[in-house]
Amino acid sequence: MIDCENVWLRYNRHVRRSRSVLGALKDIFKPREETQPFWALQDIRFSVRKGDALGVIGPNGSGKSTLLKILGGILKPDRGRARTDGRIFPFLELGTGFEPELTGAENIFLNGSVLRIKREDLRRRFDKIVEFAELQDVIETPIKHYSTGMQMRLGFAIAMHGDPDILLIDEVMAVGDQSFQKKCVQSIHEFKEKGGTILFVSHAMDHVKQLCNVSLWLDHGVQRAFGESSGVVDGYLQDAHKKEMAALEANVRKTVKSESAGTGEIEIREVVFLDENGNPADSFKTRSRMSARIAFHAKTRVRRPIFGVAIHHVDGAHICGPNTTACKEVLREVEGDGAVEFTVDSLLLLPGTYLFTVGIFDPVSHYPFDYRDKAYKFAVDFGGAEGHRGLVAMDYSWDLNPENKFQLEA
Repeated sequence: MIDCENVWLRYNRHVRRSRSVLGALKDIFKPREETQPFWALQDIRFSVRKGDALGVIGPNGSGKSTLLKILGGILKPDRGRARTDGRIFPFLELGTGFEPELTGAENIFLNGSVLRIKREDLRRRFDKIVEFAELQDVIETPIKHYSTGMQMRLGFAIAMHGDPDILLIDEVMAVGDQSFQKKCVQSIHEFKEKGGTILFVSHAMDHVKQLCNVSLWLDHGVQRAFGESSGVVDGYLQDAHKKEMAALEANVRKTVKSESAGTGEIEIREVVFLDENGNPADSFKTRSRMSARIAFHAKTRVRRPIFGVAIHHVDGAHICGPNTTACKEVLREVEGDGAVEFTVDSLLLLPGTYLFTVGIFDPVSHYPFDYRDKAYKFAVDFGGAEGHRGLVAMDYSWDLNPENKFQLEA
């Protein structure tokens, strides 16, 4: 069992001195070692029961590793308390408890002693540890000659064969190759099935959902959410997605020019996006109905104008670019104010921000009367797109047993 009650921890950030001449003169009158305190963790509260697997997620600098160090006894909180009940093996940093000049075999016993594993238990499990780490050919080589991945494999193998009650795992699992990562995930599953408790820090959300029944979301030291993994992870991904899209939009605004271009006989006055009820909207769900009402003004009589649109993802990917030449009917002529509507009955786009281009063209020369490149935008929000990756939610189906060779179960 793990219980965090009102946990706060403060670090001191060193303030960078000025490199200008004037700044250097001012620094003379400042203390030689200037620091700025900040809270790395603020009021963290959660409980983990025996047999639970807790995923700790959040962007870099959120306090995830700091929390694990507190639970591993490496750091002490400034406020509150963190209680653990059971034998803890913290697998937090590569090389912890290793001596570079000693061989891998010697480091098994050294690292095991750091983790308080009995020497006779290490002797009995020595061959299994070496086999799990896949280091049979180099186990008598000094560990200073090991790669980062080899050290990670040895450290993980020692920890998993030491009978821990609680396993603290930081992102270091990502260092191993794909086959070893698979072995790690399998061993963690077996540990969990035996009733072991796991705290797992990772940026791999698929692993978190797969391994952890509960998750804790930290953001710059603040607890954003704690609860069932699926909901917490989805909330975190949605928040990260919105921040990413906002950054992309800011970059697009710097590079994309949306001024109108064309001969001017027809002018685009307004583009309004409409939801399935005909109400103005700027965000939609995957597979919902979306319309764009394009209002225009024709200064003179224009015959058979062509209307076209294009949709781009905010990162630049071109999704589609339909126009009215594919319609069975055409407008014979337009003059004065008017409007057309472009409708997608089932919007298959996945969550993201999309840029919308509108153009009205001459039917003969195809030269634009008016053209607004990426001048409008709409968003697709999370919901209704589970199980999809990429830009488009394609309609698909699986036949898991086309030859009737296997048994299926619900």
